Amino acid sequence: MASARRSQKLPIFVRFNSNTNIPVEVDPQWNVSKLKEEIGGRQAVDPKDIRIIFAGRELKDDLKLKVMIVLTF
Repeated sequence: MASARRSQKLPIFVRFNSNTNIPVEVDPQWNVSKLKEEIGGRQAVDPKDIRIIFAGRELKDDLKLKVMIVLTF
């Protein structure tokens, strides 16, 4: 019996300039572009207009979130 590999979703909080925080459950396999799409859909913002900044640096769209998770721990 083959087992299906499931990615665990991780909760993160995204803060906007207005200091509004929204919780987002992300898959570590997502890239920054997918995260922008998720946030844009919830906040009615074009994902192209969203910048993701982590530790003072803007993240590139093709960066996998799992890379940031590993660097954080």
